[in-house]
Formats: sequence, structure tokens, C-alpha cells
Amino acid sequence: MVTVYTDWSALGNPWAWWWAFVLVRRGEKIYHNQWWEAHTTNNRMELLAAIHALEYIYQTFGQTDDIQTHIWSTLFDTQPIATKSVTEQIIVYSDSNYVQQWITSWIKTWIRRDWRVSKWSQRVKNADLWMRLHAIQWYFTDLHRKRVKAHAWNKWNEYVDRQAKSAAWKFL
Repeated sequence: MVTVYTDWSALGNPWAWWWAFVLVRRGEKIYHNQWWEAHTTNNRMELLAAIHALEYIYQTFGQTDDIQTHIWSTLFDTQPIATKSVTEQIIVYSDSNYVQQWITSWIKTWIRRDWRVSKWSQRVKNADLWMRLHAIQWYFTDLHRKRVKAHAWNKWNEYVDRQAKSAAWKFL
């Protein structure tokens, strides 16, 4: 089982906002990463942290799915296209309600409405990132999302919060 903690920080700097994530297995950090975006929002940063964590896990721990590859090449009479999946249990913790809503009825409704808030209205905010998050989740067979309370002395949530803040401090 791999647990993922995500967070973001700007420290009042409107030009450089940071996201961070940490991967933990058996209580030990196995990887962490952080990066910045300019002129963005906290919601985009929260989504980017989760996306980058899942993309890293997929690239690092994904196993080639020979059965799915064979079925694909047989059905479409093409050269085999290797597909990968992550079978290990992954739990993504975030202190953001926004990120935790990604798999609720919101996303089902948005997809049905072609990524619009209502049938004829404006596009969903951050639709590009929601689509990316929605797409990557299908490569995981045992993916869970959980909310962790911010600043409630959870060791790994505090760690990832410090990572994002320390990176942001460098830009102040």
C-alpha cells in the first residue's frame, strides 16, 4: 500500500504558487516532489499535486497488462499497444474538499454535460485538470481518496505542507 499526501502553498506570492506531494509506504517516505506554477489558483495547485503524484506512481509502479494488450491487438488487428496498470492499493490524502469531490456525482454530471456546469452554461473551472485526473484514475485498480484535516498534526500532511511552504519561501 502506498499513501499519498498532497498540498500547496503560495505564502502571499501571486507569481509563484507551489504544489507538493509525498509517497509513503510502511511509514517511510519513498518519494516526494514539488513544483511551481505562475498566476494560478489554490484549486489548480491542489489538483496538480494529486495528478503529478498519480502520474508518478503510474510511471514507476505500473505493470504491463499483457491480457489487455493482447485483447486490444486482437480486436483492432494492430500491433500490440502496451498498457500498464497499478494494482497496489493507493490512498490519496488531501486536506482539500475540492480535490476530494473528484469522484462524487460532480464528475459524472460534468461528463454528461460535456464538462459544463449546467447543460448550456460555462465550462467547469479547471476542466483541463479534472479531465487529466479522471483519465489517470482508470489505470489504478485499488485507488481511494480520503480527506485529512489541515494542520491537525498528521505527520505526513504536515511534512508535505512544509515542503510546499519551504519551496515557496525561496521565491519571496
